[in-house]
Amino acid sequence: RVVGIVIFAGAVALCVAVALCLSFLVSRRLSFLAELIRRLGDLDFAHDSKEFRELRLGTRSRIREVGNLQDSFCRLSQGIEAFARFVPETVVQNIVRGDPLARHLH
Repeated sequence: RVVGIVIFAGAVALCVAVALCLSFLVSRRLSFLAELIRRLGDLDFAHDSKEFRELRLGTRSRIREVGNLQDSFCRLSQGIEAFARFVPETVVQNIVRGDPLARHLH
């Protein structure tokens, strides 16, 4: 009976340790991505940041959903950067920030 309790406690401790490691890996990648998205909202393409360089080189999370978000961010960043080359910066900023008047011709 005591042996069963010890084995159960060990299994629970192992599961908790694995869960903490996974949550750390996911939250770290997501916090990097959130910072890049925040900077993108300010039209700062973050080319000088370590996180952006890693994404450009193809470094992706092993967790599929996080990797998909990283891929989507790269495509979004490239699209906004290309768009920003041909449209005045203030117009792009207003569109990125969600100003409904910025999407219409006046």
